[in-house]
Amino acid sequence: MPVSRPYSVASVTGAPSRRAAPPDPKDLTPQEHARRERIIQAGLSLLIERPYEQVQVRDVADGAGLALGTVYRYFASKEHLFTAVHLAWQDRFRRQLRARPPKAVDNRSLLTEIAIRAIRSFQRQPNFYATMVMASRTTDPHARALAQGELWRHSEDIFAVPLSGLTADDRRAIVMLIGAMLDWTIGAWLAGGTTIDEVYRGMERMIGLLKLPD
Repeated sequence: MPVSRPYSVASVTGAPSRRAAPPDPKDLTPQEHARRERIIQAGLSLLIERPYEQVQVRDVADGAGLALGTVYRYFASKEHLFTAVHLAWQDRFRRQLRARPPKAVDNRSLLTEIAIRAIRSFQRQPNFYATMVMASRTTDPHARALAQGELWRHSEDIFAVPLSGLTADDRRAIVMLIGAMLDWTIGAWLAGGTTIDEVYRGMERMIGLLKLPD
């Protein structure tokens, strides 16, 4: 799910001072791809258990049963690694939508149901809020490329069906607006500034104001 508002997230990597650029995943051998995926799944498991700020790259290496240097062969930084972790989490949400499609018929109800399910995913696993926000403002070029490429394409795909009658610019604007609502309201809820019920109601009200195709 996309975000748009800057938010400060701590990052501690303990990374070596000099590293070669990580390889493009498309260029990996099956064995290398499996090793990279193992790293991502270790990061995913750790983030479910504890906040992003409390997870270090060394923890991920230990969880994957690999040397720290091996992790840095595939990921340039903690931000790069956890952008990939967030992408895997987002992809899990996307596959769940495909396996259990929303039951709504009209586009507004369909868009609302998808957004509500996105909120519910953060309610169940709130630690992923920090990685969502981090991915939106990272200065690491590898993490930024992943966030602005594959992560964004997944976000558009999640909301593609109810927005299919709109222009590309309008679709992008609505996805960004939903991302901004997730960012602001989930952040407020986690900070104790609002209730989760108000997060749901706010999203429904916002979508109710949108001009959508019939």
